[in-house]
Amino acid sequence: MRHRAWGLVAAGALIAALGLAPATAAPRAKPQPQAKAATTEVSSQQRVRRAPSRITVYPRNYQPRPLYRQCVDGYVVEARATGPTVVPRERCWWVRG
Repeated sequence: MRHRAWGLVAAGALIAALGLAPATAAPRAKPQPQAKAATTEVSSQQRVRRAPSRITVYPRNYQPRPLYRQCVDGYVVEARATGPTVVPRERCWWVRG
């Protein structure tokens, strides 16, 4: 019970130190009427939507013919700690079409 009371006191002191407690003695000031916002304000201006720019990126050594991958696959026997094991292997390279 005593620990809970000290915890509440410590929490109250922390809140007061951080300024999170509501001010009871400070009088509230009357809100002043705001002047009309100028038409030059950015938020009131209309936005013009434009289509996004389209660009085409080519590699440095651009070839007009398309490239595709040609692959050869098969199985290979590997020597492992548990003995010879058959594993799949694949070799690929780029070919101009």
